[in-house]
Amino acid sequence: MDSVAEPPPVERAASAVVRWQAPAGCPDAAAVRARLDARLARPLGEGDAIDATVTVVRGRGSFRAHVAVWTPAADVDRELFAPRCAELADAVAVVLARAVAEARALAPAAAPRCDPLSPFDDCPAVRAERPFDSPRCGSLEVDGDCDHEPVGRHPAAARRDGGVRPALVSGAGIGPHVGYGLELGVWFVWGAGAVEIAGTRWLERLAELPPSRRLGAAIGLDAIAARVCWNPDRFGPRVCALGELGTMTGRGIGLFDARVGEAIYSAAGVGVSLRAPLRPHVALVAGFDMLRVVDRPRFVLDRGTLLHQPDALAGRVALGLELGWR
Repeated sequence: MDSVAEPPPVERAASAVVRWQAPAGCPDAAAVRARLDARLARPLGEGDAIDATVTVVRGRGSFRAHVAVWTPAADVDRELFAPRCAELADAVAVVLARAVAEARALAPAAAPRCDPLSPFDDCPAVRAERPFDSPRCGSLEVDGDCDHEPVGRHPAAARRDGGVRPALVSGAGIGPHVGYGLELGVWFVWGAGAVEIAGTRWLERLAELPPSRRLGAAIGLDAIAARVCWNPDRFGPRVCALGELGTMTGRGIGLFDARVGEAIYSAAGVGVSLRAPLRPHVALVAGFDMLRVVDRPRFVLDRGTLLHQPDALAGRVALGLELGWR
């Protein structure tokens, strides 16, 4: 966590005070003030009664801002989170602009009153001071007031989400040598919990008969895995317990009287995956699973020579794209 000295207050009038304290690399106080002014019908200044203190700290993979705001209309204490400090500054400006707009609404109006919630453009000055009409509101969720998809969110306030995930997988200990396959999964997140169901088809790999490289059995696997996960943050680590069940097949290659056999395969284990957002509904996902193989099919020749059997412990990695609904 970065520690910086508190800069002097940024103010244009004695009644309007905005303090901004943030780590190096974040927007400075003047940039935050400019963001705030851009969301108001007139810049913050004489006649605006607001006293705000914003403290930003750097966390593990995200930034957190504690916002304390007092106006004649409200006394607000709020925590905001975002993966980038610039997005956090945008969200802070939204909160401050809303507080200023509400305070101004309590002051005597010089012009005829109009309804700020009107769907018509008969009140442009008031409508301009409704900061949540701004499309920039979608940069971060603020107590559910935005209609746009949040990029960052507080872990405890994670919204329901779900989608599909195609991925490439590679593993050792299940099939012969290092195996490769394709996985297609569906996932659902609600709060800090998540569930996943994924089907995997492993490409056939040859378990050869020594010393030949052309005789043996082609081993393949089709399996379905179920995961129950802890997912405190949408783009943070997802830790899962998993179970897997499938059918492993062996097809004789170059052998006299070659046959095809199949047997039940099952495994249980734990896994972890990390996500990097690419677009609002798309994330790059990398995962690792460690498996304890329970049912280990044996593929043997007629004379008893063992061609292949999965190891008791196996591991695999996956790289894919997560396509979300929200």
